[in-house]
Amino acid sequence: MKKRYILPVFLPFAGCINRCVYCDQEALTGYTSDAFLQSAEKQITEWKARRSSWDEIAFFGGTFARLDISIRRALYLMAAPLPVRISTCPSSVDAEFINEVEENIDVIELGVQSLSDEALALNGRDYTADVVISLLRELNNFHVKTAVQFMTGLYGETRALFKESCEKIEDIKADFARIYPMLVLPGAPIAKVNFTPLEAVESLLRSTWLFIRLNAMNIKVIRISLPQGFGGYSGFYHHAYGDLVKTIACYAGFLKGNGGIDGYNGYRGALKKIGANKGVGGFVEISKNIVNSYSFDEWFKDNRLPHFVELLCE
Repeated sequence: MKKRYILPVFLPFAGCINRCVYCDQEALTGYTSDAFLQSAEKQITEWKARRSSWDEIAFFGGTFARLDISIRRALYLMAAPLPVRISTCPSSVDAEFINEVEENIDVIELGVQSLSDEALALNGRDYTADVVISLLRELNNFHVKTAVQFMTGLYGETRALFKESCEKIEDIKADFARIYPMLVLPGAPIAKVNFTPLEAVESLLRSTWLFIRLNAMNIKVIRISLPQGFGGYSGFYHHAYGDLVKTIACYAGFLKGNGGIDGYNGYRGALKKIGANKGVGGFVEISKNIVNSYSFDEWFKDNRLPHFVELLCE
């Protein structure tokens, strides 16, 4: 599959009406929330100077659908003629915005974070799982692709709440997904309270289970973990976090399917055998097999998995 080059434009907190407990867009992106139209234009100019050809433009970092209509139109004009990808909060998508979708937007990414109503409320999200499910069904009526962004290890998210969220994945229909493990960023409200993010083993096991559940529903996971280049955070972070997740998924596949990796002509042969060598969609079959072999509770009780994760993280 030909690589797509997406020109990223960050609009920190643009359109946001409240501050989620985990959010510090300026630390993540390096951009401030001041004069974001001018900032967007500058970013586009800088990226086009680095590369002459782009396949798509993406507006990230804020709540796009809550921007004033005049600002949204200005951004569409800046993006032309490139296809547009936007990220927004599920509760921000109203009838007015939906009327714009087919004409102006190619991909909508929803900052879902969780499908547990309790976890959402604890993290300052102003919607429920039913809102997300209903919105995705409505968007399926349009010629627009959808993506869902999840977080693992949210503030107050117990295993029971995480389980509740994962079980509702069967009710959603989306094309793509991103998984971000929760970190405490320096400027986020959560940095001011007594909260300890997940340690390595629990973080990776939760992210891997979510990765498996999404792939089993044919929702392609296009990114795992936050981007590199920021500092001052607390919590488990690894520059190859996504590769660790995929490795754990492969290992679980062998545990429940083939029992080992002997006889598969090395690592690449093993990946080919279980169908995990085909890009972002290559884990669909192995994920379906794992979901059929493991229950949620069995996943977290299989002592071989945390031992394997500890070896990976050494």
